[in-house]
Amino acid sequence: MRQCAKKGLGRVCLVLALLLGLVGCGFSYEEMDPQEYITLSFSSLDALTVVLDSAYEVTEEDVKQGVHDLLLGLKTAKNGGTEETDIPVGDGDVVACYYMLVMEDGTVYTDGFDVGATPYLLEVGAKRFPVMGVEEALMGVVPSQHKVISSGVVEDTSLVYLEYYYEDYVDGEKTGTPVSVPLSRVEMEGADALFGQGFIKGLVGAELGRFVTLTTTDEGGNPQREYRVRPRYIGRGELRVETTHPETGEAATAYLQTAYMVDYDVPPLTSDTVTQKLGLHQDAPDPVAALEAQVKEELLLKEARQAAFRREALKVLVEQVTYQTLPKQKVKDIAGGLKTELEELYEYSRENLYDYCVETFGGDSMETLDGFARAMYSGKAGDTAESLLCAEAEEQVKLDLLVYALAKTYDLFPSEEELTAGTQAIIDTYLAGTDTTEKQLLRMWGGREYFEAQYCDAYVFMKLSQKVTIVYR
Repeated sequence: MRQCAKKGLGRVCLVLALLLGLVGCGFSYEEMDPQEYITLSFSSLDALTVVLDSAYEVTEEDVKQGVHDLLLGLKTAKNGGTEETDIPVGDGDVVACYYMLVMEDGTVYTDGFDVGATPYLLEVGAKRFPVMGVEEALMGVVPSQHKVISSGVVEDTSLVYLEYYYEDYVDGEKTGTPVSVPLSRVEMEGADALFGQGFIKGLVGAELGRFVTLTTTDEGGNPQREYRVRPRYIGRGELRVETTHPETGEAATAYLQTAYMVDYDVPPLTSDTVTQKLGLHQDAPDPVAALEAQVKEELLLKEARQAAFRREALKVLVEQVTYQTLPKQKVKDIAGGLKTELEELYEYSRENLYDYCVETFGGDSMETLDGFARAMYSGKAGDTAESLLCAEAEEQVKLDLLVYALAKTYDLFPSEEELTAGTQAIIDTYLAGTDTTEKQLLRMWGGREYFEAQYCDAYVFMKLSQKVTIVYR
């Protein structure tokens, strides 16, 4: 059902992804007796074994690297912090650099690409940089040959970093709605194709750091857009790495400009370092061991590992459960809610995503609600929306009952404080991708309880992963 949400269509698809993603997640956080509906065939969590791929195992080397990452935050520069710019970067060197990550749709992610700001300090070879391939690309680079220049003028062959405002013309008149665009990377040789005819001519010769106003035209010579542009830097010897976004896995290009290298001393891992400099585990009998245990736990709880654990644990659990009956009214209520959501999504898709859905699911999917339901729920010919949603509701109730039974039987529920903070974090994540207010979001999904259910589900499996036996293949 979530395949439609995996394709990037900007803000419109974010709405679709939100609608699809919220269907069927988590049990209800309410008082009930799961034994009325479900029987677990094991008497102890110790009796359960979950098999995971070895890629999810946390090794001693992983813990060592995690501790080293913490200690890097305490590093001090050697020789008074002398900056080196004329020797090539080698393994273990710390490089100060600026970078941008540009997605295929033009979205830009950056970490302080501003010569006036503190550059990103990257330890080559430590595998800490979030963007794959960058550390390898830096090997052998001489910083003085890869830098940004903040004085001079723009040339027609320049690679320029600029900020700008623009206002469109409609029927020869400006709209009166200016748009601001933050620092962007622009290759001047192809700028007219992106910004309009006359952009290159209007910007060539502009002084770095000063605003210039220019107007571009369409092919007929009519005014198209007025720009107010400030070129900030010109790039020299830019590093370009084809990579992916570290969280979404979407294709992206990383652009880097090095600034300098500095050698650093990292403090040794001792009890004093942990308790005094890091301010951790002051009361622990062995602060170093406590820190290593903390790092291991954090690595074990990473999202990708927890998702894999949940998937494999459910395969084990469904073989250990017998359903005596199902709460029929709850199944009916969930099926009704799913139908309402599906109807809203269907109408929204017909209005905003018709072509996309036809291309993705086929023309039949948009002809009727039943066809749309078959596309969303991978149904077969003849299946109706009613039958598909009823089956989906039963599966959701079964999962809810299983998770709730585990939580209640083995005391895996979060505390009220954890529930409040965790639920709000989920809500904030959803709000970050839309223009919806929190009040609108809660009203749309029946209140905060819906998101509490999501958090509780994740929390139970997180706790479960710490109690069952995990074997790596």
